[in-house]
Amino acid sequence: MTIDKPRLRVRNLPENALHVCLACGDAKPRGSVSALRKKGWLQVLDSADTPRAWTCPACPEVGEPIQRAVTKAGVVRFRTIMTLPSGKQQWRTWNTLVEARAHVAKVRAGIEAGEDVGTKAETVEALCERWLKGKRKVRPVTREGYYFALRPVVRRLGQRQVGSLRLNDVRGLIDWMETEGASTGKALGAPGIRAAMIAFAQVLDLAVAEKVLDANPARDKTVELPSVRGRAGFGNLEWWEWDTLLQFRDTADADPYAALWRLTLTGLTRADICGLRWSDVDLDAGTVTVSQGRVSLQGQRFIEANEGQRSIIGEPKSGQRWRTVEPDRLHPGTMALLRALKARQAADRLKAGTAYDTSHDLVLVDALGAPVRPEWYSDRFRHLCDDAGVKRIHLHSCRHSLAKRMDDLRVPMAARAALLGHRVDVHLSTYLPSATSTGTNDALDLLGSGTRQSAAE
Repeated sequence: MTIDKPRLRVRNLPENALHVCLACGDAKPRGSVSALRKKGWLQVLDSADTPRAWTCPACPEVGEPIQRAVTKAGVVRFRTIMTLPSGKQQWRTWNTLVEARAHVAKVRAGIEAGEDVGTKAETVEALCERWLKGKRKVRPVTREGYYFALRPVVRRLGQRQVGSLRLNDVRGLIDWMETEGASTGKALGAPGIRAAMIAFAQVLDLAVAEKVLDANPARDKTVELPSVRGRAGFGNLEWWEWDTLLQFRDTADADPYAALWRLTLTGLTRADICGLRWSDVDLDAGTVTVSQGRVSLQGQRFIEANEGQRSIIGEPKSGQRWRTVEPDRLHPGTMALLRALKARQAADRLKAGTAYDTSHDLVLVDALGAPVRPEWYSDRFRHLCDDAGVKRIHLHSCRHSLAKRMDDLRVPMAARAALLGHRVDVHLSTYLPSATSTGTNDALDLLGSGTRQSAAE
């Protein structure tokens, strides 16, 4: 933004305006004008170019369509007030000044491009795109998931004006997805329909917030989504019995990546394995720490947005995924296999010389040190299943197998969730068997114990 622009039309300025921030009242630090500008303080001039006030780095500049506001609880918020091409004012409230300025820039760019941003005439496709761009706090792979979930919505309603959407349009969208909503022209499955509608409801929440819609038709109580067959529990998940898991382990121990298959059988996800660094492995302490993940990007637009990278590294999916495990407790010899893998990679590096990729610290690499594609790891898992003579399951279902084993052994629920990197409520909703469960049986045992004691007395 241009320093010292625009100028202020002097009206009712406080007497100490030259010594404090005009917006928040914070005292101006000592120093020259140039020194203060380097710190982010900006002079406010009047029409005669006379300095009359200051704004601090934490507050909007004079002339920005942003207001600083303080809630009753004393929390600072920033309100954007944008005049749209229709003449309508759009009011939005943001947690930070950075978010508010980003919104202003986005709306201005849309107006310059001739888009009907935030108006009834804006198309559903444009609103979906704008909503996706606003999802700055989610991981790129999550944003990519939203994009693919919304594709049926865009195919059906993309050119409709947002302001014209009604409840019947939403119902018709669901009917259409149930018959021909897939990209192949066939019916879209219940999980795909639910994902599309969950994302679309959030998109239309933005239209409601901008007062383009009076109510969100996707959240109407009469809208019914198809149910996913089955109930939570092991009966609806694929998993291995424990002896089958050990049979796979015995075969996988002959694989060059035996150590990583051991970690997979300890509950680490593919993203955990692909993002694992040697700095996360303490060979002396016998621990492996999950501190980042590496996932694939499928959409070309997301690959291009990440400078052509087909996989990205980021923080774990949730706070619970940050965890440290001691794999030898479950699979003795795992740390020895990790030592052997590290020694082999050192030999590969000597053999390859300058051709070896040393730009990272990843554990899962090929003979030239390049990161292995996450898809390759899944493909290799299926081949090992065939070699071991066991039923093919999805790589992720190794975690289901561990959960089932822990349920059989009546491991405390909090301990189960901690090993797999879940919250307890997520673990329960995913793995609670429909017929029996450790949690419900433990509760009945405790209640029954109290009942029996009272009867004896």
